[in-house]
Amino acid sequence: MRNGLDVTGEDLLLLYASQNGNAKGIAEDLYEVCVSSGLKCELKCCSEVDTLDGKTCLVLIASTTGDGDPPDTARKFWRRLNKRDTTSTTTPLASLYYTVLGLGDTNYTNFCNFGKTVDQKLCSLGAKRFYECGWADDGTGLEVVVEPWIENLPSALRTHLSTVQHQPHLTNTTQLTRHTREVILEGGCACGEQMVNMNGNTEVKESKYIPDVMKSGPDVDDRKIEQSNSSNSMSDSGRESDVERTIQHNHNNQKQTIVVESSRMLEETKDKLLTIAAKYKIDLLPQEELENLPLKSCAFPLETKLTLPILPPSYLSISYQESAEEPLTNLDTSPYPSAASEPIDTIVESVKRLTRYDAIKTTLEVKLRLSNNTLDKFEYEPGDSYGVLVRNPKCDVEMLLHLLGLTGQADNIFELSVMLDTKKKCAAVPSFIPARGFLRNILESCVDIRAIPKKPLVRSLVEHTADPKERRRLQELVSKEGAGEYSQHVRGANLSLLDLLIIFSSCQPPITTLLEHLPRLLPRAYSIISSPLINQSCVTFACNIIEIPRINSVTYSRRGISTGWFSSLCKDLCDAEDIAQPMGNLTLNAHRDIHAEIYKRSNQNFHLPKQAATPIIMVGPGTGVAPFVGFLRHREKIMAINQEQKFGESWLFYGCRHRERDFIFKEELQRFEQKQILNHFIVSFSREEEINLGSKYVQHNIVKHGNALANLLLNLQAIIYICGDAQNMAKDVFEAFVNVLDVHVDIPDFKPREYLAEMQLQRRYLQDIWS
Repeated sequence: MRNGLDVTGEDLLLLYASQNGNAKGIAEDLYEVCVSSGLKCELKCCSEVDTLDGKTCLVLIASTTGDGDPPDTARKFWRRLNKRDTTSTTTPLASLYYTVLGLGDTNYTNFCNFGKTVDQKLCSLGAKRFYECGWADDGTGLEVVVEPWIENLPSALRTHLSTVQHQPHLTNTTQLTRHTREVILEGGCACGEQMVNMNGNTEVKESKYIPDVMKSGPDVDDRKIEQSNSSNSMSDSGRESDVERTIQHNHNNQKQTIVVESSRMLEETKDKLLTIAAKYKIDLLPQEELENLPLKSCAFPLETKLTLPILPPSYLSISYQESAEEPLTNLDTSPYPSAASEPIDTIVESVKRLTRYDAIKTTLEVKLRLSNNTLDKFEYEPGDSYGVLVRNPKCDVEMLLHLLGLTGQADNIFELSVMLDTKKKCAAVPSFIPARGFLRNILESCVDIRAIPKKPLVRSLVEHTADPKERRRLQELVSKEGAGEYSQHVRGANLSLLDLLIIFSSCQPPITTLLEHLPRLLPRAYSIISSPLINQSCVTFACNIIEIPRINSVTYSRRGISTGWFSSLCKDLCDAEDIAQPMGNLTLNAHRDIHAEIYKRSNQNFHLPKQAATPIIMVGPGTGVAPFVGFLRHREKIMAINQEQKFGESWLFYGCRHRERDFIFKEELQRFEQKQILNHFIVSFSREEEINLGSKYVQHNIVKHGNALANLLLNLQAIIYICGDAQNMAKDVFEAFVNVLDVHVDIPDFKPREYLAEMQLQRRYLQDIWS
């Protein structure tokens, strides 16, 4: 009988291309799965790999960024791979077997483009797939594709590798029972899932799974414990001794004391939470509503067994000190995604409201001033975007510290280290968390406590939940059977960790569990609407204030982290008595300099054409118009300097809800049109039916002017720029241009979609979109 497979690190390469950490996290989880399955593999970032020559088995986890581009960490890898000759009869990677798990978002045009492009390239070089590629959609939930793909991969790996190795054997580090070894050879999953019975206890299906380390959770069935204790305490004569009765009595008293103490602590936690809510004017859901939320109600009968993912191994240890012996650097200093410059300090010069008080969305214009010694570090042109470093709101951090019982340690120095006895392979302190610092600063600056909790985190929270009903419900949310429950009540409701801890009040995880699972707090990206030809020392951007209402189990209303902070700087923005002030009257209210760190983002293609005579077609409803204001300001300055230069036609399709409420940059755009800096300015008002005349949205006006646009695209090589919402607008605009070309191009066998795809490759169809 075979005992397993000997796969050296050189044979099985697990590679990831990650922009924001998703692909890396999935690859690390998959590495644990492979090791637990008795497979040796090598885990590497694409930036660490020069060539795939000599490799025989590859698993690639690949994100896509920008407009279908590879992540920053994979650009060199892709350049080298793409240069490989596919025209000759040789197949340089004929000995390579591979599979790809692509991560993307169907809200964007080029869904999973990098993963799909690598897949095609590997095929053209002679490599062969041993397992179907997976394309995971962040728009609907990565886990929908990722979880089954990872679950079935080890079996596919074993099947493939068993055909290329003659005498496989188990690795020295993996000990499996004879029964489990047989299951592995039959294609069973040795990395495993756990079953949960009606008591909430974790058990393993004997015929299929091997157990993880079993822990005595807070909800272990006390009756079973008592029965066990009682049977073990009987004397040979079947009579219980006085000493044993005393022990049992003390045990019961101790258990009752723990329950009373736990209830008292929960009440104190709730009271303190209400105090914090009152301090920051937070509209926390009342306790009776929290108890009746659909999220908290079990969806399956207690007798239903649940299939859980294996508990992620703990790997961080924390210790506290009372004072610092040396100055501390508490902020995240690791490289930021898409960074083309080091973070530089700016001063918030102004924050101005652009929309009227009764607009559905509030739009702000924010101006940041660069200091003289940083001007040479931040060169830009219109259309560039930059990242703004953000901090979690103080009220969120204070609530989290309180819910974890760590208020007293928040301002003490901590030291993080890797547990010596951890079962996690390649464990390390996350690169974006300093190993030494202040806990409050880490929660404010390094980890995203607003992120939707992913299933591995929720699975870990189960182990630290005392109430049996709450524990059972959390188990449902991460189980196979409860996949729809998680999608609807956690991901679909856009819940945060704070929401979960408030709703499941008996859950009190250690801070290390959160630091092991919480993602990095990422900068927020904004398009520049200023021109360096006008004012090199200032950069300006526009943004809508993100409002998160108290609905769908969201326990308190809040604003976006970045836009909420900028709105707090706007004078009297939230005061009811001032809310009827006209646009522009609400500006920065500060008695001291307010600082914001920014950096220029890389891979910028959203620029004005190098040849001024090239026509431009701009589509930007709402705040999507912002970079085009920058384009026009820049072009106005160039036209004044070079009055003899010829400029191509410029079109702007803009849309908003109401002419008087949210028509941002109205006067400036109309002035550009009057001076013919902007040749065609077409506006849609989606809530004013009487003047739409069938053109409710920007895509309707594109179709309406199709004849002129088709001529620009085919005969004058115009460039299309689209900025704004990816979920609906960008798709509808693409279809509008398909319609334009289909109707107005009279060329035999002309294919509009293929033509637009070619425009994308030529950088003539450019998008700056977000979801």
